[in-house]
Amino acid sequence: MATIFKELVTVNAPGKDVVFDGCDFVDGGRISVEAANSVTVTNCRFLDSHADGIDVIAETKLMVSYSYFCDNAVIGVNGPLADGSYISNNWFNGGNGCLAINNVGDDVAFTISNNVFKGESSIGIYTPGAPAATVKVFDNQFETAVRIGREIE
Repeated sequence: MATIFKELVTVNAPGKDVVFDGCDFVDGGRISVEAANSVTVTNCRFLDSHADGIDVIAETKLMVSYSYFCDNAVIGVNGPLADGSYISNNWFNGGNGCLAINNVGDDVAFTISNNVFKGESSIGIYTPGAPAATVKVFDNQFETAVRIGREIE
């Protein structure tokens, strides 16, 4: 049986590595990362279509794998994504902007691979300013619109 979260889980652990493994996020359950060295989310299900799923507002290494995101349960990155981050082997079942990466640190490399994107979902990767980031996108299955670009100021 999975650990079930029905409310916001705030990660405020500066310098620490945090792991969510085999959790269900329902009825408003979601993750907000305010501070952490790294956050690992694996084998989790985000089942509330009215919650954002994972919201990163601080610089962190984000590693998400083997998880399910229902309609509109998005991953939103607004804090600088740290080097070595990845979003791999997940299932996104739709929603507007199911993967929105809005901030990436300089000289950072991250990977988006082996995911399934279904329905009305979209992907947005925006790199404000002129950071030297490397985005590796490969072996994904897209049954949706794809939008990858750089924000124009």
